[in-house]
Amino acid sequence: MEKKNLTVFAIVIVLAVVIGINFFPRSTNKTGFAPDTAVLLLDSETIDDTLANGRPTMVEFGRGGCAACLHMVPVLEQAALDYQSKVDIVSINLDDSPSLSQRFQIAVTPTEIFFDATGKEVNRMLGFLPTEELATRLDALSSTDE
Repeated sequence: MEKKNLTVFAIVIVLAVVIGINFFPRSTNKTGFAPDTAVLLLDSETIDDTLANGRPTMVEFGRGGCAACLHMVPVLEQAALDYQSKVDIVSINLDDSPSLSQRFQIAVTPTEIFFDATGKEVNRMLGFLPTEELATRLDALSSTDE
């Protein structure tokens, strides 16, 4: 009986390690983003300046312990590289800026809000966005600025 319990315990540990590696790729901080990310990491003190900079902006509101938010990290990093000349890609950790939850009416994480060049919200998505869906939304956002 003890051998069976030990085997189950070993399997659980292995699964935990595998899941942990998938949930925190290249991460050295609680946001999941690599230190050299192209995604702008903002907070309640810097969001207004970014929305007023005259560029379309996509803001992802997430939390450090949110699995779907962590799965968005590589999608957002690639989008930030692909759209760097057209759209600012921004992430805000609501654990660090809880006042923004109420200000932007965030009830679910991740929430992605798309702002035009004037800082006006033009679209909002809830939950994980696959790469193709995010690209469609960013293409539409960047075309409104032209």
